[in-house]
Amino acid sequence: MFPGFSKLFRPRVEALGLEVGAHALKLVELRGFPPTLTALATRPLPPGTLTEGVVTEPQALSQEIRELLAEARTRKRYVVSAVPNPSVILRTLQVPKMSPKEMEEAVRWEAERYIPFPIDEVVLDFAPLDPLAEVAEGEQVEVMVAAARQEAVASLIEALRGAGLIPVVLDVKPFAGSTLWRKP
Repeated sequence: MFPGFSKLFRPRVEALGLEVGAHALKLVELRGFPPTLTALATRPLPPGTLTEGVVTEPQALSQEIRELLAEARTRKRYVVSAVPNPSVILRTLQVPKMSPKEMEEAVRWEAERYIPFPIDEVVLDFAPLDPLAEVAEGEQVEVMVAAARQEAVASLIEALRGAGLIPVVLDVKPFAGSTLWRKP
């Protein structure tokens, strides 16, 4: 196969990394593999913009992000970010091995016991910690569950879009850095 031809079948989106921290915004732009830092910018977060992990002033945050983008001198508009920690619950659960569709329902049912927010007010995702093919029938599967308050996710997306960015990934902070260094 021609070297450039495979890229047609595996398009790669190059995105900025943006952290909305409790006290500051941090932006990075990386290129290539291994990654090379091509832009870095940081600025303080105005007081009251974020309360308990929820963006309370999306327009103010959008303005700060636009200024951060100008400072970084980047034209990229795709962004990877993370939902602030106070709005996220992480739990490890064990469920019997089952089909992915059945597991989705079982995890949602089981997660209700551990999430302090009403289950219909969260965005829920999960991932088996071991490949399902390696787990024998009838065995338990360890599953990492992440739940974020819908309000926190929606307000962050509103602020990102208001700044002219297109969110492609919203992760949870404990995992956000670990996905950065995986080879595509």
